[in-house]
Amino acid sequence: MKKNNLASLNKLERLLYDLVSINSTNPEYSKNAAGEKEIGDFIYDYFKKNNVDCIKERVTKDRNNIVAKIDGSNSKNSILMHSHMDTVYLENMNFVPKIIDDKIFGPGSADDKASLATMINLMIDLSRNKNDTRPTVLFVAAVGEELGHAGIRKFIKDFENDLKKLIFSIIGEPTNLNIGIKHKGTLRLKINTMGKSAHGSTPKEGINAIYNMEKLINRLRTKLVMGYNKKINNNLDNPTINIGIINGGTAFNIVPDFCSIEVDRRVISGETFEYAINDFKKIIQELNEEENDFFAEIEKPLDSIPYLDTDKNEKFVKISHKSALKFEQNAEIINLPYTTDGGFLTNLKVPTIVLGPGDIKVCHQKNEYISFDQLNLALKIYEDIILSF
Repeated sequence: MKKNNLASLNKLERLLYDLVSINSTNPEYSKNAAGEKEIGDFIYDYFKKNNVDCIKERVTKDRNNIVAKIDGSNSKNSILMHSHMDTVYLENMNFVPKIIDDKIFGPGSADDKASLATMINLMIDLSRNKNDTRPTVLFVAAVGEELGHAGIRKFIKDFENDLKKLIFSIIGEPTNLNIGIKHKGTLRLKINTMGKSAHGSTPKEGINAIYNMEKLINRLRTKLVMGYNKKINNNLDNPTINIGIINGGTAFNIVPDFCSIEVDRRVISGETFEYAINDFKKIIQELNEEENDFFAEIEKPLDSIPYLDTDKNEKFVKISHKSALKFEQNAEIINLPYTTDGGFLTNLKVPTIVLGPGDIKVCHQKNEYISFDQLNLALKIYEDIILSF
């Protein structure tokens, strides 16, 4: 039946609709972002109404992870299901979902509320199915995945003992129902160049920090970027650099004494964050030695997200792929272009996949959408994976 109104939606589809209706923009983007309090309260109440035990795990003020656990007969082992509640922040976002041609449009519909709704529905179904031999299933709806990753960091700290029992974890993110096993890590740096202020009419009396930044950027492009393009990794292509933010100066008629850039350095398997930072330090040292008036420094890294690196021959990957193929014949084992909270589980040596409905190409946009077909298939795949244990 074609979905074109609320009355035609099934339980899972209606849950997604309700989640998309809630403004849960990550507060680290903007003071105007709503944060995850309302959506966290909604999920907590939804679990309680469906007799699923859960807790609010405080991350920061008004930002709580929602954690639920369904005990299995095999209590020695557990599986983690993870999705996130926050969305990116864009100006003039509209949190009134639209249903068009069997798709639901709205902020976060694919990233990550489709996976979120599916995993919530899965936990409720599992709580009602006591006659199986599966492991314990732990679920976390995390805050802060889009920026800061505060939720997964706090979860790993608070649930250390539970995580020791993990044999496998599934990160719900839009993969078009493919099995993601690897992605790059992210190192976010802020680099400053310094100069000397002077009147704009006598620039020779000052040292222009923006000109110093120009020299640094050119050197990064000619040495690091070109070098990384040759450094091919068989699994995940090559490291990359993107300079996404630049700030400097105070007025058009004042020689600027300060300029800064924020850099996104993607880290591949086998690289350490220290190794990546040293590349920047070497460039700065070279310029310090070549230019008398050049001054630059790297601030403490703003953020770092580990890479995901799961072996394609890992038995849990094979189990998951087999389940996916039952419902989506084109499902593949793939590498991902984006980072997820899954990298933090790689550090714990937990076999981890990324799997969820939706296409990353439509995410972080005002016309983001998810098809109901993929949403419902995701639930079947998740259930089949869990019951395969």
